[in-house]
Amino acid sequence: MDIDAARARLHALELKIALEIKRICEQHRLRYFLIYGTLLGAVRHGGFIPWDDDMDIGMPRADYDAFAEVCRTALRPEFLYQSWDTDPSYPFPAAKLRLRGTHTREQFSIAGAEDGIYVDIFPFDAVPDGGFARRIQSATRFLGKRLLWMKKGYGRCIRDESPAKRAKYALAAGAVRFLPYPWLKRRMAESMVCHNGRPTRFVIAPGDYPAARERIERRWLGALEPVPFAGETFPAFAERDAYLRHLYGDYMALPPESARRGHAFLHVDFGPYGGESGEAPAFEA
Repeated sequence: MDIDAARARLHALELKIALEIKRICEQHRLRYFLIYGTLLGAVRHGGFIPWDDDMDIGMPRADYDAFAEVCRTALRPEFLYQSWDTDPSYPFPAAKLRLRGTHTREQFSIAGAEDGIYVDIFPFDAVPDGGFARRIQSATRFLGKRLLWMKKGYGRCIRDESPAKRAKYALAAGAVRFLPYPWLKRRMAESMVCHNGRPTRFVIAPGDYPAARERIERRWLGALEPVPFAGETFPAFAERDAYLRHLYGDYMALPPESARRGHAFLHVDFGPYGGESGEAPAFEA
């Protein structure tokens, strides 16, 4: 199977996972919406960005927590909900819904954690209006995420990058050895939700962009409308032009071919979804 066919198969399975998220959210009246490159793909391509290989869905914190609880009993058997509360090897503040029987290996990964093909699910929390409190939240968000994944052994690929990044990794890895994982996770969780319940102007998700780009208007979460995506429909911000311009600038302009990259997937095993005869072809990126 060539890489284009493999990516098409990957997209089809990610869409299958997203439809399970849609089913549960609509059945239980939970708010959810397309974000990041998934929303960009919906607007610019009518589905997946052709060279991308993941899906991102956002939820307000209350709906995110309710979704996690509902998944205990409502998920169909072929799916698995993964978060830092369900998988002791998974230290990330966002969740994944995975497809059982499949496997992925990414550059930024470790052995031991659940590793099926997935869709990312991000909670949105309040950003404080005060400048000092906002800086504290941004610093805690940046440092906390990295200490958590380093504590669990993620990010070793950074040691293959520039000398400056290697030095920072070595310094942080040495320090994190003395910090208990439950304490790190608790501090990160508290910093994410401590401003919820206040009518702040902005909200933020624990993504990988700088905090200034991750912060978005709270009102965007309150006005959703369906958008086409790969032959299906999903909720998205009514003000998606403003969201995409905030995140990407001139988002309708295609990037140069040299910049068209997806995740650092090293291998994907499609398991029982590999083909009509059940073989499991590899996706080598």
